Amino acid sequence: MDNNKFKKIIKILILWIVLIIIILIAVKFHLNKKITTSLIILYGLITPVFTGIISTLGIWISAVPWIGPFIIKLISLPLVWLINGIAYLGSIFFVARGETKKAIDARILGTFFLIGFLLGYVLGKIF
Repeated sequence: MDNNKFKKIIKILILWIVLIIIILIAVKFHLNKKITTSLIILYGLITPVFTGIISTLGIWISAVPWIGPFIIKLISLPLVWLINGIAYLGSIFFVARGETKKAIDARILGTFFLIGFLLGYVLGKIF
C-alpha cells in the first residue's frame, strides 16, 4: 500500500474515533438530541469524515441500471436549485438594505459555484 494512501486511511480512522467519542460524550451527559445532531453535522461539514460513505453510496446507487442514474439526478438537481435560491435570497436581502455591490457579489458567487458544480459533474463523467 502507498504511504500517502495509508496516511489518508489513518486520518479518516482518527476522525471517526473522534466522532464516536463525541457521540459517547453526548449520550453519557444526556445532551439534547438537537444539540448532538447539530454537533455531528457541524463536525461532518468541517472534516472529510463522511466523504467515503457518500461517494460509496453514490457509486452503488448509480451502478443500478436505468434507475440508478435517475436517482442520482433527482438528488443532485434540487441541490443546484437550493444553491441558486440561496444566492437569489442573498441578493434580495442586500438590495433591500441598499447594498447593491454585495448583491452583485452574491449573484456572481452563486453563479461561479454553480458553474464549478456543473464543471465537476461533467469532468467526473468524462474521467
